[in-house]
Amino acid sequence: MIARVLWGLSLLSVPQYARAAEDCPEDQVCGIVVDSDEKPLAFAEVEITFEAEAIFALTDESGTFVVPRDAAGEPTLVTVSLIGFQSLSVDFAEFEARDARLILDRATDGTATEDNSIIVTARARSRPFANRELTTLDIVSDPLASADVLLAVSGLAISTNVNNSADLQLRGGAVGLSRTYFNDVPLYEVVRGNSVDQTTRLFSIFDPRILSNVEAYPTNPPTYLANSAAGALRALPQYDASETTSVLVGLSGIKVTSLQPVLKDGTAQLYASIEDVAPLIEINPELADIITSSSTQSLGATISLPIENGGEVTLFAALDLEDGEFPLRILNQSGQSTNDRLRAYGVICSAPNSTTVQDWHTSVSICAPRVLRTLASAMPHCRRQFRRLNGRTLTILQPMRFSQAA
Repeated sequence: MIARVLWGLSLLSVPQYARAAEDCPEDQVCGIVVDSDEKPLAFAEVEITFEAEAIFALTDESGTFVVPRDAAGEPTLVTVSLIGFQSLSVDFAEFEARDARLILDRATDGTATEDNSIIVTARARSRPFANRELTTLDIVSDPLASADVLLAVSGLAISTNVNNSADLQLRGGAVGLSRTYFNDVPLYEVVRGNSVDQTTRLFSIFDPRILSNVEAYPTNPPTYLANSAAGALRALPQYDASETTSVLVGLSGIKVTSLQPVLKDGTAQLYASIEDVAPLIEINPELADIITSSSTQSLGATISLPIENGGEVTLFAALDLEDGEFPLRILNQSGQSTNDRLRAYGVICSAPNSTTVQDWHTSVSICAPRVLRTLASAMPHCRRQFRRLNGRTLTILQPMRFSQAA
C-alpha cells in the first residue's frame, strides 16, 4: 500500500517537468529550473536570446517559466542565473534536448553569480554619515525657515528641536552638543536672541546668500569636522563669480548682499543688514509678551582666492551687534532680560591642492566683557594660545603646516 502511494506521488511530480516541454504552445518558450537535488528554484532570472532581441522572465514557485516568442525570431540561447548558484548558458537546441529542464549547481567560493542587482525598496533606518543637503534655494523657499539656515534645519525630521528656535539640535546627541561649521571650522554662539527665553532665538548670524549649501549630519559626523561630539551642520561658502547685488527691504529692516569678482578668478560676497522688530511690535502688539525691543546690525564678507597648484584660500569675517530686552513674565518672573552682544568672527582657511596637502586654518577673535563667549576653534593640527590682555581675552589659533604627497 505504501509503495503504491509513493508511485502515485511520483506520477504527480513527473508531469510537472514534462509539461514545460510537451504542453508548451508553439508561440511560447517554456521550461523549468531546478537544483542538483531536483528541487524547483523560484525567482531565477531566465534570459531567452532571440535573433532580434532578448526577453527576460522569472521562474515561479514551481520553478517554471514561460516566455512569448512574439516576432523576435527564432531562439538561439538560454541563460539562467540565481544568487547562490552558478550561472548556466546553453544553446536552445541543447535546451530542447534536455526536455526544457535547466539544472543549476550551487555556488562554491568565487563561483557565485555577480551580475545580479538587488533592489531594496525599504528605506534604511540609518547609515553611517547619513546627511541631508540643503541648497540656498531650499533655504529661502522654505516658508517656515524665514530664509535662515538653522531654522531650515530645525524643520527637518532629523532635528529634535521642539521650541521652534534656531538652536541646532540633531538626533544622536544631547542638547547643546551639536556643532555648526563654516568651511569645516567650528563656530560657536551663532544664534541670536535671549538665552533665557528660547522662543526668541529665531535667527542665526548666517546670510544664506553667502552660502552654496549646507549639510546636516544627524549622527556621528565625518572626522574632518573637529571638536564634534554629536550632530553637525556643515555650511560651505559660495563661489559664484557673477556680479550681482540684491537689496531686501521689509518691516523689520534692510539687507544688502553683493557678489563681486576679486583679482583673477577670485570671488567676494559682501553683506550688511540692519534690523529692528519695533515696526512688527506696532503691527502685532502680542509680540510684546516675549519681546520688548530687539535690534541687530551685521556686516560680513567671504573672499575666496585661488592659489598655485589648484588650491584656494577662503576668508570669512563677520561682525554682529545685538541689543535687546525681553520680559521675564513668560517665566513667571518680573523685570527684563537684556542682551548686549558683540560677535566677531575671523576665519582663514586653505584648501589642499591635487598634489600636496598644505591645509591650515587660522581664527582670531576678541571677547570683551559682557560679550558672549563666541570664538572659533580650528582643525586638530592647530595649536592654541590663550592670553589675558587688560580684562579681554585674545584667542589666537596658530597654524601648524604639514605636507603629504598625494
